[in-house]
Order: sequence, then structure tokens, then C-alpha cells
Amino acid sequence: MLVLAHLGNSYGISPFVFYLLNSLLNQRNKAYTTTLQVIAEITQSKTTMKNKKVFLFLSFGIFIISLTQKSYCTSGGTCEYFSGLLSLIFGWIGVFMLHLPAFPWIANPILLLSWITFNKNQKISFISSITAFLLMLSFLLVDEIIDNEGGTTAKVIFYDLGYWMWLLSSFIMLIGNFITYKKSENKIGLKQLK
Repeated sequence: MLVLAHLGNSYGISPFVFYLLNSLLNQRNKAYTTTLQVIAEITQSKTTMKNKKVFLFLSFGIFIISLTQKSYCTSGGTCEYFSGLLSLIFGWIGVFMLHLPAFPWIANPILLLSWITFNKNQKISFISSITAFLLMLSFLLVDEIIDNEGGTTAKVIFYDLGYWMWLLSSFIMLIGNFITYKKSENKIGLKQLK
């Protein structure tokens, strides 16, 4: 019953319709129960596959576009902008130098892991998308970052479109994983009803 109540809320079924379905199931009419399970499973499997593709391609596309945009501005006398591509290519250097403000760069390979495992291992994809999003979000806490190859730091004074798109790509993947995870959880609940 709990699974059907959750499905009812997920698909916008009114309380009255849910009450009727509940009454039918309480009468232990196997034909109705089996039909409802089959309909719910078919609906969920089609929606899940469609959502997976949409979320995966949207997240990847926004990430690629973010690489072409300016990501943040530092105070190096004049406002010097850093593109997303430069940040992606050279960000690992700050991590290698153990420069703490550069650690949000690690979100890039973690997001890649989430994309790769999205269709294969839902749990790993979900955990990695949460981790990537939190690491990307932590860049907002950065006050100073390495500004040039000499290792000098400068204050981050502005986050530009590239950063927000980078963050959005991770957030979309997180939402896609959450929805897919919830729908697969509902499938498991339906199988236990049989």
C-alpha cells in the first residue's frame, strides 16, 4: 500500500482515485493488482529511460558550454577572467600543489564518473553526482586562488556564467540521479507486492 501511495503522489493521482484503488486491492482481487503493477512498471521503465537520456545529455551539454565561458574573475590589478577550459586544463596543478582552494576542481573527474556509471551502476552515479555538486558548490567559499604560473594568489571577486553553468551541469546530473533512483526504488517496491 505504501508503494502505491508513493506512486499516487508521484503521478498526481487524486486521493479519491487512490481510495478506489486501495479498496480494490483490499478486496484481494488479483486481476486488478496484477494489471496495476504491469501498468506502473511499463510507465516507469519508459519514463526512466527517457529521463536518463535527457538528464545525461543536458548535463554533458551544459558542461561543454561552460568550458567556453568565463568562469571567475580575480583581482590582479585589473579584473582578469579565467575561462572554464583553462580552469579545467590547469586546475589539477593547484590540486597537485595541495592548494586547498583548487580542490573543487576534483569535481570534474567525479562528474565524469557519474556520467559513465549513470546507466550501469545507479548507486555510484548518485553518490558521485552528490559529491561533484558539493565540491563545485564549495568553490563559492574560496577567497583567494592561484592567479598565475608563479604561484601568486589573487582574490576571487566575481563568479561568471561559466562557473554557474558548471554548477548547473552537476545539479542537473544530481536531479537526474535522484529521479532515476526514486523510480527504481518504486520498481523494487512493486516487485515485492507480487
